[in-house]
Amino acid sequence: MGLFIADKENQENECQEIVKKINNAVKVAKPYFDWIANEAAKQSNLNVLNLSLRLYSRYIFFLKEYKKKTQEDISRKDAEEALVTGQFLSIYAESKELKKETEWLALSVIDAFYSFTEHIFIHAAIIKGSLLTGADVGRLAQDDWATKFKTCLNVQDKLVRPHYDKLALIKKQIRNYMAHGAFGKNGEAFQIHSKVGAVPLLMNSQKSGSRFSIQPDTEFEEKEAIKAIEDFIHFYWDSDDFLEIIYIRSDLPSILTFTNDSTYEDALKSLNNMESLIEHLNIVSDNSANMDW
Repeated sequence: MGLFIADKENQENECQEIVKKINNAVKVAKPYFDWIANEAAKQSNLNVLNLSLRLYSRYIFFLKEYKKKTQEDISRKDAEEALVTGQFLSIYAESKELKKETEWLALSVIDAFYSFTEHIFIHAAIIKGSLLTGADVGRLAQDDWATKFKTCLNVQDKLVRPHYDKLALIKKQIRNYMAHGAFGKNGEAFQIHSKVGAVPLLMNSQKSGSRFSIQPDTEFEEKEAIKAIEDFIHFYWDSDDFLEIIYIRSDLPSILTFTNDSTYEDALKSLNNMESLIEHLNIVSDNSANMDW
């Protein structure tokens, strides 16, 4: 907010007093507006902003950069085969740097993927009727990725389960690795002093049982992780088999009142119903933007 005056010399003191009173009023009013917000969150008269396409674009950007860097690495390896020993040693540092940058981009792809899917799972849960109020949305938003996944997709389904198992393991071993201090993909945090040398001591991520272990879980390579991610994108996001995803791809917000009054339930009965709803909402949105009521 700005306060503009015509005569600075004569009006500045008055303006400072006005600003002071406004700031004090805002401070006093804050609990009231907090109450308004909390009451609104308990209801269903809310839209949930749909940022899915923006998050998907971020994922695609990093994926393209990763693939370019991977191709660069392949081209370099092909060139190395024709080099003599002395020449090969001279480009060792460059090769190491390229490998490091490829790994960084792979981790960026993985992080972007999980951010994107956590977002679309919330919208899918709304459309499929699992979330009825703003409070419900807030609770699921605070839950972990696995809970969001299971809210939208049946992990007992033989087509869904392989995707879930791979992605849950990738999240644990790679994404969590970066998010929690980079203590190794398998939780390597220490090395035990032993007669045979340094033995890795792992921090077990399981909530129950021993927290530390010497036995690692199965480790994922970045290339394998990227493939699992692309397979799921093709299975879920790129498919027209999931009608909730067709709605999410429309870039429209998720409307909680439509969950409560069966609008989404009716739309999910057929592709034609879903497309009709999307078309109707786009027309309403355009009319509103054009102030054409």
